[in-house]
Amino acid sequence: MLYPAYRRLVIGQAVSSAGTFVTVVALSYQVNQLAKSSFAVGMVHLADARA
Repeated sequence: MLYPAYRRLVIGQAVSSAGTFVTVVALSYQVNQLAKSSFAVGMVHLADARA
């Protein structure tokens, strides 16, 4: 990549996407461990998508 600002943008987007993915996985795991219900996990993701 020739332009440093563009490189920083791409790297920042990649880090942000990875963080979002880790957050979704961690939230799913925690809800599943607490509620032992895939329905509860689905409801949390539905609420998250609506926000």
